[in-house]
Amino acid sequence: MASTIKVDTITTPDGTGNISVDRPLSGSGAGLTSLPAANLTGALPAISGASLTGLSAGAWAVKSSGTFSTTTSLDITSVSKTTRIIVDNIILSSDAGYVASLRFSTDNGSSWITSSTYDVFQTFNESVLTNTNRMSLGVGSWGGATNEGFSGQITIHGPNNTTANTIATWNLLGPNTSGTIKNAVGGGRVQGSNNVNAIQLFAYATSFASGSYTVLELN
Repeated sequence: MASTIKVDTITTPDGTGNISVDRPLSGSGAGLTSLPAANLTGALPAISGASLTGLSAGAWAVKSSGTFSTTTSLDITSVSKTTRIIVDNIILSSDAGYVASLRFSTDNGSSWITSSTYDVFQTFNESVLTNTNRMSLGVGSWGGATNEGFSGQITIHGPNNTTANTIATWNLLGPNTSGTIKNAVGGGRVQGSNNVNAIQLFAYATSFASGSYTVLELN
C-alpha cells in the first residue's frame, strides 16, 4: 500500500553528505535553485529563448536577400559597416560580352558616383584599370546562357571611412560567353575619402536575368 509522507525538511543524521534516491522524482521544480549545470542531463523541452543573454551573434548579420528576375541593379542603402554580397548562379540577360559592375553613393542611393574615379586590379591577368566610371567585376565577359551562371562574393571594406579610400574585393567563378570557366579575382577602390553609404551592383548594358543574392553586414 502506498503512503504519503509530509515533511518540511529532509536531511541526513548529522546534517552532512548527500541524500540519494533510487527512483525518479516527479512534480514541479519551480522552487529548485542552485542546480549545478554539470549535473543537468537529458533533452531540453521546447522553450522560448527570447530572454537568453550572453549569446554571440556571430561575425556577420543578414541585411537582405532575394532573387533577380530581369533586374538592372541591386541597390543596397543605409550602409555603415563592411558589407558582403554573396551571389549564387547569376545569369545575365544578354550573352553579348557584358560584365557585372559596382559603384557607390554618398547620398544613400539618390545618385551614384559615375565620374572616372574608380581604380580596378584584376588578379586573373594582372591588369590595372585606372580612372574608370565603375568597378568591372570580371575579365572578359560573363556568359548569358542557361548554364553560364556565376557565383561568389564581393566585399566592400570600411565604406564610411572618411580618411581613406573605400575598397572592394571580389572572388567570382563562372563560365564566360564561350562557356569556358573563369575565376574573376580582384579588387578596386574609389578615389578620395568618401563617406559611402550605398552600394550598387549592376549589370553593365544589360540586366540580371536570374539568380539569388544575400547581403551580409559585419557586426
